[in-house]
Amino acid sequence: MEDQEAARQVVGWVFILVPIIFVYKFGKWYRELSKVSLSARTQGVITSSNLSSVMTHSAANSVWSPRIKYSYSVDGREYSSSRIGLIHVYWAKFLAKLIYAKYTLGAEVTVHYDAHKPTTCALEPNSWRILVGALVLFALIFPLLGILALSGIIGQ
Repeated sequence: MEDQEAARQVVGWVFILVPIIFVYKFGKWYRELSKVSLSARTQGVITSSNLSSVMTHSAANSVWSPRIKYSYSVDGREYSSSRIGLIHVYWAKFLAKLIYAKYTLGAEVTVHYDAHKPTTCALEPNSWRILVGALVLFALIFPLLGILALSGIIGQ
């Protein structure tokens, strides 16, 4: 019985402390991404487009990534990039296929770039913000579970 109580205490504290550390790290990352201004736009063209398995531990656990390359010009100078968003997110195959389908070879695209540093660019500059909701949810639910475990409401 005492071992169960100790285990419940450890689990409770882990569920409280991990999100606190996570929120701290995420806050630094968020502030850095928020500083990036991709307010300038230009037209570009898709020069390469494929879908690849990034990690394959087994067929069921494959993680997929759309591999998109594009070129664009700013003030007469040519640039190329493969950045879709400001962060690289790996996807389940069906999600990767959705992104891949948007960027077919030869398609014209809008490239968002930093006017002071045109090499900093993205096709979907705000896509990283989608993660914010899920991460906030994680940061709220895990401590709640930890508190419930510490109070003995769950884990008995």
